[in-house]
Amino acid sequence: MPISRWFDMLPQTVEIAPFASRNDFGEASYGASVAYKCRIAGRTENVIDYDGQQVTSGQQIYLGSNAKVSALDQITLSTGDVASTGSGVVNPKILAVSHIPDQSGLHHTKLFMG
Repeated sequence: MPISRWFDMLPQTVEIAPFASRNDFGEASYGASVAYKCRIAGRTENVIDYDGQQVTSGQQIYLGSNAKVSALDQITLSTGDVASTGSGVVNPKILAVSHIPDQSGLHHTKLFMG
């Protein structure tokens, strides 16, 4: 079943900017951001992060896409969805990524946020 059939269950939108590089000072730069329909869920779940450590994710984001997302990418949540303007809340760290398949292949992407 195509993910577009799920769009009525994805009321929010996030923007994801792909990691591009780091400058001499270690500051990251990003490519152009892409907007995705999503569902933001607040639930505690233990995951293995990109460093191989077991960590606790307090928020998961189900993307209306099977986009390839990296822990280095920058995600931006709407301040209306998270009720905050703090950068740690609006741009949370991506701890882990899961690509969820269906009978036809990759269906959608689930992000575990820190």
